[in-house]
Amino acid sequence: MNIVNTLTLRHLKENKKRTVITVIGIIISVAMLTATCVSVTSLAALYARDLLYMGGEWHAALPSATAQQIETLEKNTDLKYVAAYKALDGDIYSFNLHNDKRASLGIGDMGAGNRDYFTAFVTGKYSGTFPKDETEIMVNRSLLEKNELKWNIGDKVTIDLGKRYTTDEFGAQRLTAANYTVGETFESTGEKTFTVVGILEENPPTRGAQILCGLSKAEVDGAGVYLTANTLDNTTESSVHVLAYPGGANDILAQETLQENGFDVTFTITPGCNTLVRGIPQSLIGMKRYNICESVSV
Repeated sequence: MNIVNTLTLRHLKENKKRTVITVIGIIISVAMLTATCVSVTSLAALYARDLLYMGGEWHAALPSATAQQIETLEKNTDLKYVAAYKALDGDIYSFNLHNDKRASLGIGDMGAGNRDYFTAFVTGKYSGTFPKDETEIMVNRSLLEKNELKWNIGDKVTIDLGKRYTTDEFGAQRLTAANYTVGETFESTGEKTFTVVGILEENPPTRGAQILCGLSKAEVDGAGVYLTANTLDNTTESSVHVLAYPGGANDILAQETLQENGFDVTFTITPGCNTLVRGIPQSLIGMKRYNICESVSV
């Protein structure tokens, strides 16, 4: 071993120029490799932060869940957030601030969420606190500025609630939401007084609703639910009582049958349709399923 070291040292001294070039090459190669790894890691972290900021913190979505299902999910210690959200009264619910200068600026949509919803989906800057119940609201600052409203945290405000309609080419009225459509009409269903507890500066995940209020226990039935796991792992130490398949349990018979077989909740993976036919058990076996534990025999 000493001979090898001696020969190596001698060749390094005899070829100083090549040795210096080799050392510099090694240093540059290591530096480039390190820079590449750091850049890729930083880019991945930036992409993850951007996704979180734009869409909120959630891993799976249930288009609709019963109050009992939501209560069961809230007891699951593997879930970080069980975020329930719905339009008020379970329908497209809108408001009209009656802007005298430009009517379209005062018309928008309103939604309601539980505590976990605000924690998971308010990713931008805000002042104040989150609504605790259906009497408290958070408002987008842009809405206040466009309508020249001087609402402040702690103020009690009265809002005209209702539904927005558009008329199609056949003269039929259809419910509408999101962006204002020229010619749409607003049908008032009455006024309600709220307390302003928070103001959103900019919050992409909730951009569809300019006003958000709390969701009471009495209103939670039928809400859409966004689930956030504490950790994402392919293994579990306990039986899985969740069935995921295209379309969710989209009819009463499917929902009842799955609950009888021990499933607490079903949720959508991709758009599609799954229904059961009474008297034909093959329709249950024919359902497209995803990630079912080994103990399931249906």
